[in-house]
Amino acid sequence: MIFANVDPSIGYKGITCFVATKDMGIKIAKKEQKLGIRASSTCTLNFDDLRIPEENIIGGIGKGYKIAIEILNEGTVATSYPII
Repeated sequence: MIFANVDPSIGYKGITCFVATKDMGIKIAKKEQKLGIRASSTCTLNFDDLRIPEENIIGGIGKGYKIAIEILNEGTVATSYPII
């Protein structure tokens, strides 16, 4: 999933969520050397000539900010309350 602003002139209201795969133009570049949390890799991604079809837009153009906030809120609830 990629969150990108398709219209920066309208600020966060231009953020849109896309699903993309490597064959669409994503290149995995340098793997970062980290001091901690080595169980998950951190890599630079290059989006050279990335082409995403319209059917890969999630929720509609400009709905990405809302989707991102909803994901963060769900994660916050899951980590805030102990399971008994």
